[in-house]
Amino acid sequence: MPSHRITTALSIALASGLALGACRRTPPIDPGENATPAEPATPEPVDTTPEVSELPATPTDPSALCTAGSLLDQLVPRQAVDTIILRTSFRPAPNDGPGQDVAQTGESCATAADAADCLGKLASMSPEGSGWGYCGMGCSDSGLVTTSGQQVELHDSPAEIASFLGDIDVPAEALLLAIANDYSPVCDSPVQDGSAWTLTATILTSDCPMTHELRSISIDANGAVTVLETLETTNSNICAGRRPDGMVEAGWVCDDAVADHLCALAHLEAAAVIAFERLALDLEHLDAPSSLIARARAASLDEVDHAQRMGAMAAEHGAVVPAVEVSAHTRRSVFDIALENAVEGCVRETYGVVDALYRSQQAPSVEVRALFAKIAEDEARHAALSWDVAEWLHPQLSPAQRAEIQLACTHAHASLREALGRGAVDAVQRELGAPPSHAAVAMAESLQQHLS
Repeated sequence: MPSHRITTALSIALASGLALGACRRTPPIDPGENATPAEPATPEPVDTTPEVSELPATPTDPSALCTAGSLLDQLVPRQAVDTIILRTSFRPAPNDGPGQDVAQTGESCATAADAADCLGKLASMSPEGSGWGYCGMGCSDSGLVTTSGQQVELHDSPAEIASFLGDIDVPAEALLLAIANDYSPVCDSPVQDGSAWTLTATILTSDCPMTHELRSISIDANGAVTVLETLETTNSNICAGRRPDGMVEAGWVCDDAVADHLCALAHLEAAAVIAFERLALDLEHLDAPSSLIARARAASLDEVDHAQRMGAMAAEHGAVVPAVEVSAHTRRSVFDIALENAVEGCVRETYGVVDALYRSQQAPSVEVRALFAKIAEDEARHAALSWDVAEWLHPQLSPAQRAEIQLACTHAHASLREALGRGAVDAVQRELGAPPSHAAVAMAESLQQHLS
């Protein structure tokens, strides 16, 4: 099982990604031909005083919220404030503090008479058990922290969020209220019906076995949520790629972006089979503990299952997964084994866990969510193996070798962030639940921060 340190880091990273990418682009099922996008509501003028700076409050087309990533810029609070911060805290708390800021609009303490005092209060304020959040590998609580003049306030329950916003009269506010009530809403689904909003959203109803319901909900002008209809129920038996040395990069061409993505994932899963087989051999040559060797062999069998499942899905989209080609495996030094394990396991594969966790919640279909939930469960064990192997190899390395491996990890993190920053195409995000680029990068950065 993953260590407390790893599960906490994964929980923090996933919470960051979900907070930034909580609004999906498209609903899992067709809402019907009669569903039409709502016209953006024009907010009532907001009373302001000379002491308080007014945040931008221009209403937007709901579809633009998908691209924006954060809803904060589009909120129209009852009273204007200097800043709105989406802040998340974690249980158990990591060593470096109670939480982190996921998104912000405006300037903190901009109109405070005593800026230092205001900033001090701001730094110490975090949601603690009363905010909305996620529980899986640890728990998170999220809320809004605002500053207005010298005043610093926390709004972390649905009632407090509704009170802070006043009338729920723009799409972003309806979406935020859904999120505060632990829903993952479809970001372009809000439709205004009189003074209320109807939208489509998913909510976790049981964590063992993990069960999600896709619902049609209504949010009235006061922020009250009413379930109109349960559209779909998803059950899972889950209770809540590593590349080998000498791998030859394969090339393939698919006309469909989703098929191409699935082909790449299936190819990497097949490559991981060989990577863990070779890791087991390497550990045997080094007389490693039998438990590490057995775990490497078990991981190889897991990857066989992943490759078959992902390959079948790729085939359904018309893709042909190329065979994995690798050069002959030779006996390697402790340093070479540790270097590969650090880059491929402690960086790349560890990120793969949080990516799969994200997709297990955000993918539109039952089958895809279940597949990634199973992969996430297995990959969490594989990542834990990578960190345990690193710990066992560490005393056998010289200080210079340790420094070189640390530098290689830094470069691997940078390369990973660069690749994630390019983002998956819209169809892959829509059909496979892939995180948008800003959420993916945030998750990678969070893992590096808490596991480096």
